[in-house]
Amino acid sequence: MIASPFGTNGDGDRLLHLQAVSKEYSAGPAAVRAVRSVNLTLTRGEFVLLEGPSGSGKTTLLSIMGLLMKPSHGKIYLHGQDVTTLGEDHLPALRLKHVGFIFQTFNLFPALTAHQNVALALKLKGVGWRARRKEATRLLDRVGLSDCMHRKPMELSGGQRQRVSIARALCGSADVLLADEPTAALDTETGLSIMQLLKEQTLDGQRAVFVVTHDPRLQKFATRVDRITDGQLSVGKPLEGSPLAARPEDSTVRARRVEDCERILAAAEMPTPEPEALAAQQDAQIARDVEGAEEGTPAGNGQPGAAGAAHTPQPTTAGE
Repeated sequence: MIASPFGTNGDGDRLLHLQAVSKEYSAGPAAVRAVRSVNLTLTRGEFVLLEGPSGSGKTTLLSIMGLLMKPSHGKIYLHGQDVTTLGEDHLPALRLKHVGFIFQTFNLFPALTAHQNVALALKLKGVGWRARRKEATRLLDRVGLSDCMHRKPMELSGGQRQRVSIARALCGSADVLLADEPTAALDTETGLSIMQLLKEQTLDGQRAVFVVTHDPRLQKFATRVDRITDGQLSVGKPLEGSPLAARPEDSTVRARRVEDCERILAAAEMPTPEPEALAAQQDAQIARDVEGAEEGTPAGNGQPGAAGAAHTPQPTTAGE
């Protein structure tokens, strides 16, 4: 197994931190500043979306975060260690150990099966033959492809190919997953299922996922939404757990929530007409929480400061 030149203890839950990072192309009066003094932190359990128009610096920023490109100014910290000045003799090992990439165009080897594509990534990480066969099988089963692992990419749907790329990104101990428009080439239903799969990778509190996207519908998966314009990053406030972050549900999402309520009521042996009413009761509670937060009055359980704690203004730089 290829080892990182640093330990794995790092800096608590902080996985990746960019400090005043800028990237310039060319020099002199004609220089183009693709990224401008960006401060950004990814911590364990986060699912961050990056939105911005074309040409705003999203891909450049993602490349810097993935240690594929060095910044012109600023510092990059991975697990609390400054990796900005490391040479190419160290960076590949760091990428293999800590970073998983998920691409819009999948980037699978067409001559290899799904299983072989994942196993090849494990081979590059130094995993032995028997172990990588077993691990590739486990990862593909984890993303729901146990019955497709011996098919080649051209024999798979777009959603299945993206699942293979996610399985590949999960190889080894990668704890920072970077995805560049992972749903852009997929239909809506498949794209949402891929986002749900990515979201699940953060639930154990060990990984962080950072997704570049143009699709505002994906915000419901995020714990934070950042925006970049002309290379300048605006870091969003945390969304998860805040009543003000609640968004209107479409009919499909609401139907699923009513079904969840039905299962809860059935387990409690309560009358079946109640699920829709229970869902409506949840909506009413959210509305009261939002109204209380806007008026500056306690919300939820009525404890002083309950609403204010949820809506304390956040700093404009992540993790500081």
